[in-house]
Amino acid sequence: MSEIKHSPLPYSMAYEGSGDFQLYDAERNEIAYASGPDSRFMGGQISEETASFIVRACNNHYKLVEALEKISMGTAWLTPDEMIEIAEKALAEAEAA
Repeated sequence: MSEIKHSPLPYSMAYEGSGDFQLYDAERNEIAYASGPDSRFMGGQISEETASFIVRACNNHYKLVEALEKISMGTAWLTPDEMIEIAEKALAEAEAA
Protein backbone atom coordinates (compact mmCIF):
# COMPACT_ATOMS: atom_id res chain seq x y z
CA MET A 1 0.00 0.00 0.00
CA SER A 2 1.47 3.36 -0.97
CA GLU A 3 1.65 5.90 1.82
CA ILE A 4 -0.59 8.92 1.37
CA LYS A 5 0.43 12.03 3.24
CA HIS A 6 -2.34 13.62 5.25
CA SER A 7 -2.93 14.95 8.72
CA PRO A 8 -2.23 12.34 11.41
CA LEU A 9 -5.04 10.04 12.51
CA PRO A 10 -7.22 9.65 14.47
CA TYR A 11 -9.47 12.58 13.65
CA SER A 12 -11.98 14.02 16.06
CA MET A 13 -14.92 16.40 15.86
CA ALA A 14 -16.00 19.32 18.03
CA TYR A 15 -19.49 20.77 17.88
CA GLU A 16 -19.91 24.49 18.26
CA GLY A 17 -23.12 25.86 19.72
CA SER A 18 -23.77 27.82 16.54
CA GLY A 19 -24.35 24.56 14.67
CA ASP A 20 -20.87 24.45 13.18
CA PHE A 21 -18.37 21.58 13.43
CA GLN A 22 -14.60 21.60 13.54
CA LEU A 23 -12.60 18.52 12.58
CA TYR A 24 -9.19 18.01 14.19
CA ASP A 25 -6.28 15.69 13.53
CA ALA A 26 -4.42 13.68 16.21
CA GLU A 27 -2.28 16.72 17.05
CA ARG A 28 -5.42 18.86 17.56
CA ASN A 29 -4.79 20.89 14.42
CA GLU A 30 -8.00 22.05 12.78
CA ILE A 31 -8.29 20.26 9.44
CA ALA A 32 -11.81 21.26 8.42
CA TYR A 33 -14.62 23.56 9.41
CA ALA A 34 -18.16 22.74 8.40
CA SER A 35 -21.31 24.78 8.73
CA GLY A 36 -24.14 22.88 10.33
CA PRO A 37 -27.85 23.26 9.53
CA ASP A 38 -28.27 25.81 12.34
CA SER A 39 -25.31 27.86 11.23
CA ARG A 40 -25.53 31.52 10.34
CA PHE A 41 -23.37 30.80 7.26
CA MET A 42 -24.98 29.85 3.96
CA GLY A 43 -23.99 26.93 1.75
CA GLY A 44 -21.83 23.91 2.46
CA GLN A 45 -23.92 22.94 5.45
CA ILE A 46 -23.70 19.41 6.84
CA SER A 47 -25.36 17.61 9.72
CA GLU A 48 -23.62 16.41 12.85
CA GLU A 49 -24.18 12.85 11.60
CA THR A 50 -22.35 13.63 8.35
CA ALA A 51 -19.41 15.23 10.16
CA SER A 52 -19.25 12.21 12.48
CA PHE A 53 -19.36 9.84 9.48
CA ILE A 54 -16.42 11.65 7.86
CA VAL A 55 -14.35 11.23 11.04
CA ARG A 56 -15.27 7.52 11.38
CA ALA A 57 -14.58 6.80 7.70
CA CYS A 58 -11.14 8.42 7.81
CA ASN A 59 -10.19 6.77 11.10
CA ASN A 60 -11.13 3.29 9.85
CA HIS A 61 -9.90 3.51 6.25
CA TYR A 62 -6.45 1.94 6.73
CA LYS A 63 -7.71 -0.83 9.06
CA LEU A 64 -10.29 -1.90 6.47
CA VAL A 65 -7.80 -1.71 3.60
CA GLU A 66 -5.34 -3.81 5.62
CA ALA A 67 -8.00 -6.46 6.28
CA LEU A 68 -8.91 -6.62 2.59
CA GLU A 69 -5.24 -6.89 1.62
CA LYS A 70 -4.72 -9.78 4.09
CA ILE A 71 -7.72 -11.59 2.69
CA SER A 72 -6.84 -11.01 -0.97
CA MET A 73 -3.17 -11.99 -0.51
CA GLY A 74 -4.02 -14.95 1.68
CA THR A 75 -6.55 -16.69 -0.53
CA ALA A 76 -3.99 -19.42 -1.25
CA TRP A 77 -3.17 -20.14 2.39
CA LEU A 78 -6.05 -18.80 4.51
CA THR A 79 -9.06 -20.97 5.15
CA PRO A 80 -12.49 -19.45 4.45
CA ASP A 81 -13.07 -19.30 8.22
CA GLU A 82 -9.83 -17.34 8.72
CA MET A 83 -10.83 -14.88 5.99
CA ILE A 84 -14.23 -14.41 7.60
CA GLU A 85 -12.56 -13.89 11.00
CA ILE A 86 -10.30 -11.15 9.59
CA ALA A 87 -13.23 -9.43 7.90
CA GLU A 88 -15.50 -9.65 10.94
CA LYS A 89 -12.80 -8.27 13.25
CA ALA A 90 -12.16 -5.28 10.96
CA LEU A 91 -15.88 -4.61 10.60
CA ALA A 92 -16.48 -4.83 14.36
CA GLU A 93 -13.66 -2.34 15.03
CA ALA A 94 -15.00 0.04 12.38
CA GLU A 95 -18.55 -0.15 13.72
CA ALA A 96 -17.38 0.39 17.32
CA ALA A 97 -15.40 3.51 16.46
